Amino acid sequence: MRTDVGTQQLETRRLILRKISVDDCKDMYENWANDPTVTQYLRWEPP
Repeated sequence: MRTDVGTQQLETRRLILRKISVDDCKDMYENWANDPTVTQYLRWEPP
């Protein structure tokens, strides 16, 4: 029987993988979500 535990944080010496949060919005937008190369295949126009 499968029992899901949700997103678990994984941490190494150089990387932390964690569940995304609302507090990440500004950093996400400034670092990649407004980059034309990254967003070129979206079905909508990025801001």
